[in-house]
Amino acid sequence: MSVSYKELNRLMKVARKFEDFCKICENEALIDGRKGAAMNYRKTRSKLDTYVPAGSLQLSDITPEWVRSFNDWLIALGHEKGSISFYNRVIRSL
Repeated sequence: MSVSYKELNRLMKVARKFEDFCKICENEALIDGRKGAAMNYRKTRSKLDTYVPAGSLQLSDITPEWVRSFNDWLIALGHEKGSISFYNRVIRSL
């Protein structure tokens, strides 16, 4: 998803929680006809819901340290580098 800085600020005011922001991005992708992108947002949100309690992750919580911890957790679950990279790409895109 490519949005302007102004649009990103608007979205962040509407959605302080990562889950809400992800849902907004997912819905916008569906509206734009990008079903694959929408599915990627949904898969990432679902995986994050198993890492932290659903709805508790704030956008401001996502720091480099948090991402390292999330990656370590994925590795401990046995995820391959490709799937870890997938989740990181989606998180970075948001």
